[in-house]
Amino acid sequence: LDLHGIMNVERPSLGNTVPVHIYRTVRLFALREALGADVSSAVLKICGRSAAARLGISTVPELVQIMNQFCLCRAEIESESSRKVVITAEECATCAGVPPIGEPLCHFESGLIEGALSGALAQQVQVTETKCWGLGDRICRWVATPCKTSSGDDSLEAVISLVGHTATQMKNALVVSRKNRELREAYHRLRESERLKNDLVHMVVHDLRVPLTAITASLQTLRELEDGKLGRQQKNLLDISISGADSLMQMINDILDIAKLEERRLVIKKEPSNLKSIIEKSMEQLGIVAARRKVQLLTNLPGSLPSIPADADRMHRVVMNLLSNALHHTPRGGRVSVTAGVTGNNLMRISVHDTGEGIPHDALERIFDKFAQVESCKTRRRSSSGLGLTFCKLVVEAHGGSIWAESKPDDGSTIHFELPLE
Repeated sequence: LDLHGIMNVERPSLGNTVPVHIYRTVRLFALREALGADVSSAVLKICGRSAAARLGISTVPELVQIMNQFCLCRAEIESESSRKVVITAEECATCAGVPPIGEPLCHFESGLIEGALSGALAQQVQVTETKCWGLGDRICRWVATPCKTSSGDDSLEAVISLVGHTATQMKNALVVSRKNRELREAYHRLRESERLKNDLVHMVVHDLRVPLTAITASLQTLRELEDGKLGRQQKNLLDISISGADSLMQMINDILDIAKLEERRLVIKKEPSNLKSIIEKSMEQLGIVAARRKVQLLTNLPGSLPSIPADADRMHRVVMNLLSNALHHTPRGGRVSVTAGVTGNNLMRISVHDTGEGIPHDALERIFDKFAQVESCKTRRRSSSGLGLTFCKLVVEAHGGSIWAESKPDDGSTIHFELPLE
């Protein structure tokens, strides 16, 4: 123990700006909090006895003089006899000003008196502090009486108990440390495994783009060249094939872009963009899909919307993903509607609402996680890749915006996202 640090024999660098008893009291209470009342008092008593032995105090007046110097108080002898010695102190730097806590606090001084008088009287003495600021008094008073055994034995037992307790804590700390190390190693292995898996997925997905692009281009060329020679059923089959190829291409782009967004490698090119045009274009592109599903596509847009700084291409994909997701979960005869407007917080808010079965409350946050899927309560089926909403969340947040979902059972769901106007 740093005795000078605990008892604050030398004033800190702040000098006289704060009374010394404030420093000492704070440190003593910190020691008490760390070790507990019993152990801290025992430790301080042992420190006091040790200090008395090192100082070689041989008389009671010498003890009072040392207390006045070392303990920073005004000590004096109240009474002295062979049976009892009573010492009082005013302005005690250990406890002066402390609110009453129901027990004495000057354990170091008690140990100092006990050690000094045991040496001066050549017999063991026991010291009891009968008055203290901690007891509600404005003066400290110690009564020393001869005893057969040293009270230091009890203090020593308390310290030994502390050592045992500390050893147990150290053992537990070593176990925790080992477990933490094992968890860190397992975490790093898992991260490495995930990295290898992602590298494989990205490599395969990237290699799929070339043949898929060729398939899409061939189908579109066939559709254009043979337009007049194809029957209605053949045209529908070609349109379905082209739509499926486009969906696969969008899924591939989502996977690659999500990886770049997570690694902060995707560059968002913000330029003045007209969200109204982006919404209308997306509605037009999905009109055929909506008609085939017998779902109404509705918009509620103001006459004009202010331009916002955004990556128009990726924002178009966000709107397409949200509309496709809404169409996918809306039954025949249902509706999907889009609204947009400026909020009072200088934000552009776009909302996509559907009349599907809704999203369970406990899944509202999870739907934006990668590969997250919500099981349909009616069909008990899971659908989609679980990447579209993740892509939307990452893109919106990369623009400095936010996205969230609202839903009530059997009342459809609404996904909102907001983007800053500047």
